[in-house]
Amino acid sequence: MEGEQNKQAETKEPAKVPVSHPYYVALFLNELDTIKKAPVSFVLVAGLFSFLGWYVTSFAYDKFILPGMNAQIDDWQVKASVVGIANDGWPPLDNKDVLQFAQALSQFKVSKFEVLWAQEIDAARFFRSLQAVGKADGFTVESSGGNAGSSGINLYANPDDPCGKVIADFLNSHGYQTKITPITGNRDPSQAGVYEFFIGDKP
Repeated sequence: MEGEQNKQAETKEPAKVPVSHPYYVALFLNELDTIKKAPVSFVLVAGLFSFLGWYVTSFAYDKFILPGMNAQIDDWQVKASVVGIANDGWPPLDNKDVLQFAQALSQFKVSKFEVLWAQEIDAARFFRSLQAVGKADGFTVESSGGNAGSSGINLYANPDDPCGKVIADFLNSHGYQTKITPITGNRDPSQAGVYEFFIGDKP
């Protein structure tokens, strides 16, 4: 009798975590004993899945999202040429300028450039050179439609942000008329390192 009781105790399933927990939390806690027995294997598997997730996301962005953005830009340029807008708008940064700009920004934690311009503004080539800067320094550069309301480039940044000053000084020194427009109010912390460019007519 005592042997049967010991056998039942050995085969007794471990207590399950209450279902009140979120699904993935409950799943993790239920497997916690197994993880403790093989922590190295768990870390390796978790690292592998994290890498695969990053790789798939990066591949999808380069393969599907980025080409769509560039196709939209090309469409804007075609429409602009149809209405007779001259193709002498904002010129791109050359390769040397791209590397110099990326090097100047490398001391800061830039996470994104958001570049906006109206459909009638020819800024596609300049935008693509900014994408090259972002690629060299490891941050994203995205485009959207928007109206600057004035000529030149308006850069939205905090007045005491040294990175904003470096951006404006670099562009101005290379012939891109740029002024800093102060951000009013408290900015969401998630927007740290994000800089918005509104591109108007080329002076």
